[in-house]
Amino acid sequence: YFIATNATNGTEIFVMKLCDDNLNQTASINGVQTYQVNNTIQATNTIEPNAKVNYIAGKSVLLNPGFKTDAPAGMFLAQIDACVHNPANAPLAPNTSNNISKTSSLLTQTYLKDIKTIPSVNEFLSKSSNPNFLELWNKTNDEKGIIEAEIRKIDKSTSEGELKASQLTQQLNDYRHSVKFDKDKNGKITAYILTLQARNQSESTVIIAE
Repeated sequence: YFIATNATNGTEIFVMKLCDDNLNQTASINGVQTYQVNNTIQATNTIEPNAKVNYIAGKSVLLNPGFKTDAPAGMFLAQIDACVHNPANAPLAPNTSNNISKTSSLLTQTYLKDIKTIPSVNEFLSKSSNPNFLELWNKTNDEKGIIEAEIRKIDKSTSEGELKASQLTQQLNDYRHSVKFDKDKNGKITAYILTLQARNQSESTVIIAE
């Protein structure tokens, strides 16, 4: 803990929070929040309107299916940078006065524009030259189909059934895929990489940008 005083916020008590290695963000976010990790942030959450949210990861920020941002009056920024162990309740830099910096806004617009260029899953599958990826993809669909069928058969009106359905639903979280892109020194996208994680197996396939 430490105390700091400034002209904007007066005297405040801060808690120093060390960075986690990874973060799997599933809950919706309101207000002003900064999340920092040493390695990877995976997000399937919603950024609520008027929220100002910053994801900072040392290696990658993966916006997986289910992620949504609708913050016309706020800001969402994802960036690759080293964790600096910011105080847990420190305001989102650089907008301590709740002003959106032009630089951050531009970065957000660029990132969202890049996301729209990502190929569809079907395009990745049709162009994949990695047989191991295709094999794991088919195996994943089969295994997920079995689990989903079991969930549909369960009587969820009982506490036992509800618990069983919850446990099987958690197993579905072991199967996920994400897309990231590589850029050259000028900021132009050079490749898209689709990675499939199935339990303890992982395979990737690449589409070279034209």
